[in-house]
Order: sequence, then structure tokens, then C-alpha cells
Amino acid sequence: MLLGKITREGGFLPSEKNKLREDAENIPKVDIKTYGVYALFEKLLEDEIPPLISVFGKERAEQLLTFAMMRWAYQSP
Repeated sequence: MLLGKITREGGFLPSEKNKLREDAENIPKVDIKTYGVYALFEKLLEDEIPPLISVFGKERAEQLLTFAMMRWAYQSP
């Protein structure tokens, strides 16, 4: 593993490869259950989503759908 190099002028200079490795460790993990719930809702509600967006607007409709999905998937209020 290459961490970087030390120079008299700049001190420790991290390697680009080490920076990529550190960035890869910080990528959030995908929750399969959440994706599955989203895919299920998207498929089952494909006729209901456009009217919901037209009434509430895109941002508010997304919030409502997100709350409904999380409530259904995780049985949380």
C-alpha cells in the first residue's frame, strides 16, 4: 500500500492512490431493503405518482412517498 512520500519542501504528500482508497471507504452502503421498497412502490404506484406530483409538486410528493415507504417497510411512525 502506497501512502505517499515525504519531501523536504512539502513534508508528507499523500499519494493519489491512497486518496482514492480512503474515498472508496467513505462511500455509503446501499440498503437492499430500501431499494426493494422503492422499486415495489414505483411499480405498484406508477399510475398514482403523476397525479400526486401534479397536486403536491415534485418535492412534496417525493417526501410523502418516502414517508409512506419507510412507514410500510420499517413499521415506524
